[in-house]
Amino acid sequence: MPEGYLIRAKQKPGFRRCGRYFSAEGTVITKTELEPALFARLKAEPMLIIEQGDFTALAEKAEVENTSPDALEEMIEVIGMLDANRDEEDWSKDGKPKVEAIEGLLNQDISAAQRNEAWKIYQTRVK
Repeated sequence: MPEGYLIRAKQKPGFRRCGRYFSAEGTVITKTELEPALFARLKAEPMLIIEQGDFTALAEKAEVENTSPDALEEMIEVIGMLDANRDEEDWSKDGKPKVEAIEGLLNQDISAAQRNEAWKIYQTRVK
């Protein structure tokens, strides 16, 4: 898995540094995109927050964190509807609702990371 960085501005809306724009929501880039000297300059910037780790995991984290509470609640509501009907075609082998099933009822695209977050919240509410 490639390593990457999740780089966020500490204040909205964000700002430019080293020829790149960094939003408060975050920008995910691979480690190979930044030369060591450029990364050192970004790391020294007090207005940036930098997380390092697996690129895919960081991208999923940023996506989930930037999902609005209302959008997450809509996903949770749809999961409740799917759970009430329990049509096997709407559920994956790991017991989670399929992304496609949620998208079909929401009429919008979501990611597996967003589904996982909504599923986690839904499970805590129904216990």
